[in-house]
Amino acid sequence: DVIAPAPLVVIDNKELLDVVRYEKKKVVYKGKQLLLNYCFGHRSSTLLFYPYGSVVNLINHSSRSPNAVLRWSTMPHYPGKNWITGDGLPIDELLRAQNMLGGGGLVLDIVATKHLLPNEEILLDYGPAWERAWEEHVRNWRPEPDAKWYTPAFVMDDVASKVRTEKEQVDHPYDEYLLTACHYRLANETAAAAKRRPAEGAAADGGGGGTTTVKWTPDK
Repeated sequence: DVIAPAPLVVIDNKELLDVVRYEKKKVVYKGKQLLLNYCFGHRSSTLLFYPYGSVVNLINHSSRSPNAVLRWSTMPHYPGKNWITGDGLPIDELLRAQNMLGGGGLVLDIVATKHLLPNEEILLDYGPAWERAWEEHVRNWRPEPDAKWYTPAFVMDDVASKVRTEKEQVDHPYDEYLLTACHYRLANETAAAAKRRPAEGAAADGGGGGTTTVKWTPDK
């Protein structure tokens, strides 16, 4: 039986979730956005599928006792049903169709592989590659210096509802691990132009627009 549907947003290039930080035009940090942990993908593909249905992102991993699997939805009607029939749509057409809908269109189902008891936890097998990567992360992870003083960004959003000006940051700077940024979209910008733009974190969304993140730092 279907436990829950998982509508998907298609991300055409997994590199869009890369995080690169610069100081004085030098790369000081390379990493991945946390969102990557919630996406489905394959190491041989640039595509990512982000499920945004209710609670479907909260299903944990188990390679020993999974009780659910992912399958393309068998619902009779949903916008992207014809996108995956036969040979499916080429990637560029799939992205164009998704953008015409304003996002989404494809749907996965989370399907039970056994009879589930009341209050039984739903578990998926994320695959051996994910499990190896997680075990390596656990082995190598070390807390950052002064980690006991760490304040998550979402807490800072609550306690500092107003962004500090450059002048205020001279006397009261943000911690080094926090990034304040300006997000803006150029509606008529082409994907090629977005990629050429030399701003930090520049990315193209495949739909003729672009989103750029630029770090704010007070002048010394």
